[in-house]
Amino acid sequence: MYKFSLSLFCVAIFFTSACGGGNNSSNQELEKGLFSNSVMADPTLENGEKVEEIAATNQQEQYSLNAVASENRPNVFFKVYELIQNMDQYNSSIYALNEVLSESCKYGGSFILSSDAEYSNDLNIDVVYNQCDMFDGVIIDGSADMFLSDYDISEDEYTKVDITYTSDFTMKVDDEVVGKTAVTILAGSTSEIEYLSFNIFGPIESDMTISAVAITDGVRTGLENANVRSTINFLYPLEMYYKSGRFYIDDLTAYAEFDETWDMSQTPFVFDSNNGELIGGEARFDLANGGKAKIVGAGGEPITHVDADGDGVFELIEN
Repeated sequence: MYKFSLSLFCVAIFFTSACGGGNNSSNQELEKGLFSNSVMADPTLENGEKVEEIAATNQQEQYSLNAVASENRPNVFFKVYELIQNMDQYNSSIYALNEVLSESCKYGGSFILSSDAEYSNDLNIDVVYNQCDMFDGVIIDGSADMFLSDYDISEDEYTKVDITYTSDFTMKVDDEVVGKTAVTILAGSTSEIEYLSFNIFGPIESDMTISAVAITDGVRTGLENANVRSTINFLYPLEMYYKSGRFYIDDLTAYAEFDETWDMSQTPFVFDSNNGELIGGEARFDLANGGKAKIVGAGGEPITHVDADGDGVFELIEN
C-alpha cells in the first residue's frame, strides 16, 4: 500500500514556496481546537509505530522528510525542491513588480502569485495553485499566505517566513512507482520558519514551528507546536531534530509528546542525500502512564522501541 505521511518538512518547507489567498472556513475549525478532546496515547508498539510514521518515516518534503512512504521509498523531497527552484524565478519578479502574476504550470494547471508590497522589511505574498502539475504526476491544488519579515540586506534574503494555509491544500501523486495517493493539509495549518544561515555552498539552517492537520485515506493526523531544527547541505546528508511538539494519531484522538529531556541535537535524524532514506538518529516521545517511545534510524529504516511500563527498559521492539 502507498500512503502519504504528514511530513514536518512537507508541511514546513513546501510552504516556503507556496502561499496564497482563499477560503478560510477550515481555519475557524482549527482555531476552535481540533486537538481539544485528545488524550495521551497508550504506550503500545502500535501507537509508537503510528508516531514513527509522522515523525520519522522518510517524510521529507522540503527540508527533511519524504511526503510519500512506499515499498520503493520514492523521494518526493527532491521533486518538491525542484518545484521551489522553478518558483524562485517568479518570486523575484513578484517582489519587484508588486502585482499579480499568473503562470501556467509545466505539465498543466496554473498558479497565481501576488504581492502587497515592493522591497521592504516586510512582504506578504499569496499563491494559489489550480491543479498545478509542475512535475509530471504530482498535482497541487490550494492556496496559502506567506508573510516574509526581517530582511537581511547583506544576504539579500528574508530571515523569517510565516505561512498559513488559507484553503485546504491538496497534493496528489499519480506515479508508476508510487501509485495513486493524496494528502490534504487543512486550512488554518501554519508554519513559522526562521532561517539561521543562507550559505548556498554550506549548511542552510532553519528553525520551524509547525501546527498542522493532514488528511490521508480519510484519517487525520497532526502536529501541534512542533519545533524543528534542520540543516541542509547539498553535498552531505540532511539532518533534523525536534525540540518540542505534539504528534497526533488516530484521527486526532490521541497524541505523543516529544520528550524534551532528550537532547536530540546530539542524535539528529540523518537522511541520505541521494534517496531520502533515514540512515541515523534517535528521537524519544512521552506516552501515557510514564511510557515512552524511542525511534531509531539505521539502515534506511526507522525502528520503534516502546517502554510500556515506564521502567526505562524498551521491551517492545518493532519487527
